[in-house]
Amino acid sequence: MADIYGEEVARASGYSVKQLSELKRGSRLKVNNYELEVQAELNSRKPAVRGIKNTENQPTAEVENSAVDDENPKKGRGNTGQNFISPLFGRDDPLDFVLDETNDDDNGSVRRIAVDMRIASCLRPHQKDGISFIYKCLKGSHGGAILADEMGLGKSVQTISLITALIKKRLNQKPVIRKCIIVVPTSLLNNWYAEFMKWSPQTQAMLFRISKSADVEKLISCQNASVIAIVSYEMIARTAAKLAFLSIDLLVCDEAHRLKNLNGRLREQLQILHAQRRLLLTGTPMQNDLEEFYSLVNFARPDLFGCFSEFKHLCEFEPTHFNELLAEVMLRRTAEVIHEWLPPKTDYIVWCRPSSLQCSIYKRLKKFLSCDHLTLIDALRKLCNHPSILYRSIMMKLQTCKVEEREFYNALLQLFPSTFNDFSLSVTDSGKLSVFTELLGKFRGQEGKVVIVSNFTQTLDLLEELCRTLFYTVLRLDGSTEAKKRMEIVEEFNSSSNKNYAFLLSAKAGGLGLNLVGASRMILFDSDWNPAVDMQVMARIWRQGQKSPCHIYRLITGGTVDEKILQRQIKKSSLNTVVEMIPAESFTHFSDEELQDIFTLRDEAECETHCLLECQCDGCGLLPEELEVIQGISSDENSASNLDVENISESMDGSDDPTSVPEDSIQLSVGPLIQDCTVSICPNSNEVPEDEAENKILGDEAALSASALMGTLMRWQHYSPNYEDQFELMKAQAGLEGCNLEEVSFIMKLVSNF
Repeated sequence: MADIYGEEVARASGYSVKQLSELKRGSRLKVNNYELEVQAELNSRKPAVRGIKNTENQPTAEVENSAVDDENPKKGRGNTGQNFISPLFGRDDPLDFVLDETNDDDNGSVRRIAVDMRIASCLRPHQKDGISFIYKCLKGSHGGAILADEMGLGKSVQTISLITALIKKRLNQKPVIRKCIIVVPTSLLNNWYAEFMKWSPQTQAMLFRISKSADVEKLISCQNASVIAIVSYEMIARTAAKLAFLSIDLLVCDEAHRLKNLNGRLREQLQILHAQRRLLLTGTPMQNDLEEFYSLVNFARPDLFGCFSEFKHLCEFEPTHFNELLAEVMLRRTAEVIHEWLPPKTDYIVWCRPSSLQCSIYKRLKKFLSCDHLTLIDALRKLCNHPSILYRSIMMKLQTCKVEEREFYNALLQLFPSTFNDFSLSVTDSGKLSVFTELLGKFRGQEGKVVIVSNFTQTLDLLEELCRTLFYTVLRLDGSTEAKKRMEIVEEFNSSSNKNYAFLLSAKAGGLGLNLVGASRMILFDSDWNPAVDMQVMARIWRQGQKSPCHIYRLITGGTVDEKILQRQIKKSSLNTVVEMIPAESFTHFSDEELQDIFTLRDEAECETHCLLECQCDGCGLLPEELEVIQGISSDENSASNLDVENISESMDGSDDPTSVPEDSIQLSVGPLIQDCTVSICPNSNEVPEDEAENKILGDEAALSASALMGTLMRWQHYSPNYEDQFELMKAQAGLEGCNLEEVSFIMKLVSNF
């Protein structure tokens, strides 16, 4: 094996001549500690850099592994030198990716800003475009940019590539930047360091991980050195005054939507740093209202739009000019740009019937409507997960609540049967947990690990107990997990060959930046009012590096607050645009009618959402355009016996083929329920502890019109257990063949198959 300069790096014997002769583009093999992928054939007599030819403009798409994939070479005395295969190296664009070339008047040389070929050769086209855009925005001093790509498009590698190019010192030339500070959530501190080591190990001597105050003092002492400092938002809040003495050339803010509060303390602390250039990274640039979006744009480029009133005026009355200005500072791409390199993904929304105990408590909770509605909605959400979770939560509140609150919590306890206690835990007391247990039982031993997500730590406690009962090896990451251990947990999960691995993940703590491509299945046990949270967490497994088809199962307790959350997410996403204006005051309160709707259990229909759609498929699994070709279907034909089962099955067999579905019926995004998701439903500007009613829930119309849902959910296939043949076929495609799923009343399915 030779490096890019033709120098030998490693050598291995044990592969037969036949195995080596069968290598093709996309094949993989191991040489000592290196894992290689064949991407081009070179002239073996010349160094790799000179011999490579730029034959294509696109990176190699993933192909099936050859016979030598993931196999260690056999030990032996065989010599493959007689029929030497050309060096296994080659990528498109073998030379440096040049960002800028200018003549230096001082010494007559050419000033060249370029991404090293060792990084550039690994970049996809959209990533090179992103780097060029950021460089153009940051060129000179006092520049700013927002990279607002969806999750999984490689915002971090684009940033690392640019920083490496700008901080690199060349002969007789000063680097463009000397001091760079990258501000990240605490959970991503080690992740960013690992990414630098992966993509730009030559920067190791410059890297600082700021995890304590002593590290800040050490950083400040490096006044004349080139430094890349990675620091948490929490540390910045404590040490900004000290860091202000540094001359910062570039400030990078990851998960920059945390700066959405225009007058927030965190934003003020970052302003103190007086960085010459600012780069904001976020997958959700707009959260809730226009003022929060303005906060990000103004932080990146204070001189671009002026004050908020000017910004708002342009948005409302001069949208064309507004978008032109916005394009100067922000770049946003969706997952569509990498669809050809991602495996298929299938999303399922699974409606679970509530148990009799859940129904009884849910109906009786309505009499507490005069109490704090956020507390009650939080109680409803826990009840939908399992009655015991609500019971334990009430018991904990009784130990810490104020005296005047005791009467309320004691009254809530009276909703439970007299025989119910803290140790009461029956799977059958929750329809959702019954379905979850069936799913885990089916997944055990199958290909692919599973990630399990919840918004409540108490729910994770219960699910962890159940996973261990089913003999799963369990890893867990929530708000209590130490930052330094998070990457270790993720790496252990991704690298383990154990198929029976369950990764329990808190949606709030683990929805940012984690790469969990070791799993091909995810169960979203409960949803968040904020669609951005769900979109973030679903992107943990379906992203670059994923090799297996992915299945995401979202569990919903039908007719309850669970379904209301889903409906509001879809409604908000369906109406969403980047510059949509929503009055902030509409986010904080519910009308009496809205509360009545949320607290009313609607368990008569198998799927209330499907009824609101006024869809004519009746749950047979056909898309609207497929229904049109089935003769004899009319509005009054609602029974399975009236449909041609054979024709439907044939149609369904082709439903996973993207060529059989019109382009506009497939949503090419990481979260197909959440089309762009730059507007979220909860405007909380600060992090709030889990298991609290932390969300200020959108208080617009409670009744969801069919038109708001139509555009999104009509792209999904709808399945009712009443159509047994179609339902069984769907189960087989979902990897659930043989599961009874007696507690499932309805399933919606969307395939993103590229």
